[in-house]
Amino acid sequence: MMKSGKVNLGWCRLKIREFIRPRQCFVCYRYGHMARHCIDRDKIFCTRCGEEKPKAAECPNEMSCSNCKRLNLRLKEEVDIKHDVKSRLCESYLREIDFIREKIDYGKSVPKIQ
Repeated sequence: MMKSGKVNLGWCRLKIREFIRPRQCFVCYRYGHMARHCIDRDKIFCTRCGEEKPKAAECPNEMSCSNCKRLNLRLKEEVDIKHDVKSRLCESYLREIDFIREKIDYGKSVPKIQ
């Protein structure tokens, strides 16, 4: 079904596409948890530079993704950090999608009948 990108529903043939949306906290903007479970929920972080401050629109700092900064430190890599933390081109975001996609069973693994 995913290969063809189409599904039949009654007399209609509909286009489908994969929709993966990583869970991202709207407080600290890290992946894997939501705001209500965030240990930093009493703070406000800038989406532009990742520092603790109220509004990204008023931020004079350069764009700097806090998730990609963390990725560079943790994995000793040099991914681009000059983007907003909510960017869909963010390397951390793309890796999170790959991580989720690896866990999805698309029906390729068929259990053996004994």
